Amino acid sequence: MLLLSMAAAAPAAALAFGPPPRENLTLQAPTTSVAGQAVGAVAQLDAGPNQPLAWTPVTLLVDTTQVATKLTDSSGRVSFTIPGSMLVVARKYSLTAVSGGGRRHGHGATATSSLTVAATPVPSSGTGPGSSPAEKTALVLSMPSASPLGTDVAVTASLDDALGRPVPGQHLSLNLNGVPLQGDNSGPSGSVSFAIPGRKLGQARSYAVQASFAGSHGYAASAATATLTVIAAAIQVVTLPPVPGLGFTIGDATAITGPDGVAALPVPASGTYRLTADLNPDRTGTTALKASFVGWADGANTASRTIVVNGPATYVMGVRIAYAASVRFVNMAGRAIDPALVNSATFAGADGTSVVLNPQSGAARVWWTASVAAATSPGTAAPGAGVATDHSPTDAPYIPSQLEPGPAGSGGGMTAISISYRPVSVEIHGVDALVPDQQAWAPGDGGTWTIRLAVYDLNVRAEDALFGAPAGGQVRLVWPNGSYATASTGADGTAAFAGVPAGSYSIRLDGSSLTASVPSSNSQTATIKVVTLADVLVAIATALGLLVLGLFALVTYRRRHGRLV
Repeated sequence: MLLLSMAAAAPAAALAFGPPPRENLTLQAPTTSVAGQAVGAVAQLDAGPNQPLAWTPVTLLVDTTQVATKLTDSSGRVSFTIPGSMLVVARKYSLTAVSGGGRRHGHGATATSSLTVAATPVPSSGTGPGSSPAEKTALVLSMPSASPLGTDVAVTASLDDALGRPVPGQHLSLNLNGVPLQGDNSGPSGSVSFAIPGRKLGQARSYAVQASFAGSHGYAASAATATLTVIAAAIQVVTLPPVPGLGFTIGDATAITGPDGVAALPVPASGTYRLTADLNPDRTGTTALKASFVGWADGANTASRTIVVNGPATYVMGVRIAYAASVRFVNMAGRAIDPALVNSATFAGADGTSVVLNPQSGAARVWWTASVAAATSPGTAAPGAGVATDHSPTDAPYIPSQLEPGPAGSGGGMTAISISYRPVSVEIHGVDALVPDQQAWAPGDGGTWTIRLAVYDLNVRAEDALFGAPAGGQVRLVWPNGSYATASTGADGTAAFAGVPAGSYSIRLDGSSLTASVPSSNSQTATIKVVTLADVLVAIATALGLLVLGLFALVTYRRRHGRLV
């Protein structure tokens, strides 16, 4: 059907675009052979110099019997093999090549040649009546000496005569470890290009490659051998973002990622393997880095997976990196603040996540996500985006379901996103003490984040209301959220409160009270006037004294006026 359809298409092309190109056909074949021996022939079809006619049918006939119809290749060349069963009688045969499907269609080019078949092989020694010596041949094998496991290997076999001239139209065979692999006829340059399929090279070892020419009438047999060394397949595992120190295992091979996040594992044989990941090999718990699985670039969604090894390949694993870092709170003077005073501290990540610290979680060893692999396909959210996390974001890693599959050796729809953080609020006793406009912070190995807070020292001095002398007792400072702190006055009548956010507070000493305002620029001292027992006694004595004086004055007055009370 292909022959008929292509032949029928030619007249239509002629009507639409003018006459078809003039076809030139040549046929190369041996002129002699031996009865029962297969013979190769090569036809070349073109429309002029450097104008090969590709994908055109060419038919070969022996006398009037059709051998085969084949399409020319991209160089206008087509090879035929005349089976020995068509050449069993010792006589002269007519070989005819016809292009375009055959002469019966009224077009196409024709090339002819003759083949004389002898009854018995001609001795190569040249002895005996009527004999002629077979010309020596040399077979050259061109191929790489080594190749990775599972990779196709290109091999070229070239046949020359004793004078180094190419011998076309001869059947050449290729064997691998003694097993026939392929065969074809030599072209005009005397060569045949073979390809050893990678599936035939599934073990990392040495292979014997042999090209052979069995000989034909007039040409002696020849052969060439070479050794092909197949090396183990290099399987690379790449972490995105790069993380050093992660372990991966395939079969008996184990490797640790280097600073570039790459682990290389040699696999000596094709097959199905389990690729196992160990993302946190440090079992001591002292490491300041954690890695958790996000997804593979080719769409696999478990950290350990099954792979099929047929040759070198690269697998890209997306991970989330978190570092352990401490948070240090300081006041405006740069002095450290006890983190136990902080009721809660909220931080916002650039990826939309949030971290909240409190007295239970502490601030000494907090896990911060520093970088994460994200899908780059349109409409797919970055892993973890918009998801609130606690202070240990690696405890429940996000596994995206829409990672865009990618080819081996690339990020394949994944990219690494670095995450920085900004403080949102730091609450102390119901007051947000955070100093605004602080710089963003990026987590790192062993880092400490210092947060400035608008908190100050408040000293409360209790004084005798009458004499100004220091007064002793318990001072109570009431916070806006209703809680309070107490401190005892010292010998100088002063009680100290540290870490007081700027604001107005109620202060009491033994029932007395005042409202003190802490400024937003520096620490201050608030004074409480207290009525002491000495003040009361003085007041009583003064009152009694005034009463006595009053009575004395009254008595004196009456005496002067002659009246007594």
